[in-house]
Amino acid sequence: MKFLGVILILLQVYFSSGEEAHCSRYHYEEQTLAKIVRMEHRLEELEKRRDAGLTNRHCPDGWVTFQGSCYLFSKAEVSCFDAEIYCSKTGAHLVRVESEMENNFFKHYLKHLKNAHYWMGLSDMDQEGTFKWYGTSEVVSYTDWNSGEPNNGAGTEHCVHFHHGGSFSWNDNQCTDLYKAVCEQKSK
Repeated sequence: MKFLGVILILLQVYFSSGEEAHCSRYHYEEQTLAKIVRMEHRLEELEKRRDAGLTNRHCPDGWVTFQGSCYLFSKAEVSCFDAEIYCSKTGAHLVRVESEMENNFFKHYLKHLKNAHYWMGLSDMDQEGTFKWYGTSEVVSYTDWNSGEPNNGAGTEHCVHFHHGGSFSWNDNQCTDLYKAVCEQKSK
């Protein structure tokens, strides 16, 4: 806004000389000020998008950004173990959903992709019923389970995915099932 004030003073001094030119210059001044206001508005919108994590300035091509992380949605269907390997080859890991806001982002984004299940990096391989993020000892604090889940069906369901038939709520399933993957890395 200081920039706008300086421009206004300069325009006022410049256009105040000569009454005959005042009317035509007034129209030019009005147009210039309108452009400055529009540019400031665009700058504010870009800053809001940056602060909300909606810009893609710090993620590799083909990745999607949200709140300081970059996400890659694989096209190939692989086992959960192969999904983690796939993600690590890109410098990432299977996604760790840490909040309702992040989970809602995924639900909204996945609706626009082809109907498919997507692996996340959550499992209870170490101890049945204690879900931890893959590669860490961090027990999950936020969850969004489908109704009746997790159920460890047949005693063999230890890996978690976004279930497209359940509006992308979470489901435990066999780690050998073939689904797509969501990879995550911090933005740079």
